Amino acid sequence: NSVTADNFTQNAGTTLTTFTGLFDLASNFAFTGNALTINGVGTNDADGSMTVTNAGTFTTSNASLLDVGTEFVQNGAGVNVIGDDITSQADGISFATGVTLTGAAGEIIVFTSAGGAGDDIVLSQTLANTAGESITFTAGAAGNVTVTGAVGDLGTGDILVTNAATVLFGNSVTADNFTQNAGTTLTTFTGLFDL
Repeated sequence: NSVTADNFTQNAGTTLTTFTGLFDLASNFAFTGNALTINGVGTNDADGSMTVTNAGTFTTSNASLLDVGTEFVQNGAGVNVIGDDITSQADGISFATGVTLTGAAGEIIVFTSAGGAGDDIVLSQTLANTAGESITFTAGAAGNVTVTGAVGDLGTGDILVTNAATVLFGNSVTADNFTQNAGTTLTTFTGLFDL
């Protein structure tokens, strides 16, 4: 069921931690363990930071939004299966390992940072999807977007950057469309793109 508390902290776990209902935390969410699954339908809220140090798979369902007061950081060795939007209200979003979008077919999944200097969206490895999902990055006029690994093949999925300072794709990009609506500094494709 739902979880309402100040902080959630897990220091170790060997199998799986699951939130079936929504969580609403006044402060921080700090997970260290194997696999973590967030299934709460609606907005799961941590007013402080959210840190996921996952050895196994970190999963959010396609109806489980994450709203984090400060920074969202995934820094484990496990992979990530993301089904809905992630928002940082006062900082950035970072993933250390590969991200696979698993929303409904054709769904647009949005990563939104606070938009100030240092409020960056960073994907340090690959970005993929499963059913034509699209990704939207909203980093504001001063936040950067960096995707270090290969993107795609996203099939019918699109990439949209609504606003950012520096945008960097560090490897190949394969998708249906790429659209950037605003940018204040520089957008760079280091690898080939195939749209």
